[in-house]
Amino acid sequence: MNRKTLLICLVAAVGVSLLVSSLLFSGPSKKDRQEIQQMMNRGKKLRENYEKKREEFIKTGTEWQANPTEENANAALEDLGEMEAAESALQANRDSTIAKVDSAFDDGIRHGADIKYDPNCGKDTDGYCSAKCFIRLCEGAFKDGPDWVASTKIHEWEHVKQKQDGEWGPGIDGPAKCTWLYHWHEIEAYNAELKADFGTTTSLDDSLKQEIWERKKYHIEAGLKSLVGSWLAERIVRSLPDKIVHRTASIVNNSDEPQFVNG
Repeated sequence: MNRKTLLICLVAAVGVSLLVSSLLFSGPSKKDRQEIQQMMNRGKKLRENYEKKREEFIKTGTEWQANPTEENANAALEDLGEMEAAESALQANRDSTIAKVDSAFDDGIRHGADIKYDPNCGKDTDGYCSAKCFIRLCEGAFKDGPDWVASTKIHEWEHVKQKQDGEWGPGIDGPAKCTWLYHWHEIEAYNAELKADFGTTTSLDDSLKQEIWERKKYHIEAGLKSLVGSWLAERIVRSLPDKIVHRTASIVNNSDEPQFVNG
């Protein structure tokens, strides 16, 4: 084989390797992203309608409580029905969007995992993971396109794995927020988001990457502060059985958050 033929073979091999890599590690297609974005746009209008109907029901419901006449009751019940219909339409749209994201993004989340939309957990919340390992996405997960939905799912799935590995403890939603373990779990979840973006599972805008880094930075700093709490006490001296020994002890906490101290 001459040098020219060898060069052609090497170029071909590199090309095949790059093609295989792009097939294996590429994110969703442009068409998939467009379809998901269209679903999210429809969901935004449904969300606005749901919030409007909810405000109307709160108004008429409050009037009914203050003045329980039949007329006020009928008005409140009518608004309640409209609010529930609006919520059902929003729920269906968001759950369908999540299902489309599941099929388009190779995010490593187990097929059939319990991931749904929660319309009542607030616009400023992206999602949460329960003690029973189901994931709920909130309105905040749908604020910045399909990749942010996928990234939020990846974040919460990391919490599921932490729970399944026994890091949470039985029957609780998570470690107390003033403990270093809580902050470490959040750091791991944000690392999972960044790793997915680096591996082309997602393709986040620079502003979203910066937001993840800022959130991670907060938990690093708060986690370090949570380690400050300590006991300051004299060593208890050996004493005879049943003899009570009194010693004065002080608990020092230089962090801005409450601490749990066992003694």
